[in-house]
Amino acid sequence: MKHVEEGSTIDLILMDSVMPVLTGNEAVRQIRNLGYEGMIFGVTGNVAQDDVDAFIASGADVVLPKPFDIDRFDYAVNNLINPKT
Repeated sequence: MKHVEEGSTIDLILMDSVMPVLTGNEAVRQIRNLGYEGMIFGVTGNVAQDDVDAFIASGADVVLPKPFDIDRFDYAVNNLINPKT
């Protein structure tokens, strides 16, 4: 969050759902409240729909299940950069 507060250019944040101080949802919410408009990908081993929905509701753009591969990551990035209409 320090880098976001300082205005550093960050294009993408990968946010784990389980961390020692804040949950991923709490951290994403705080980062969005600081005005960060870049991409945030939630990353979790728990892909129950309620958990995915909570990550999205907190401000994550995409939720990727762990482990994820480069193809899934690339697809998610490309869909955000070039959304299909």
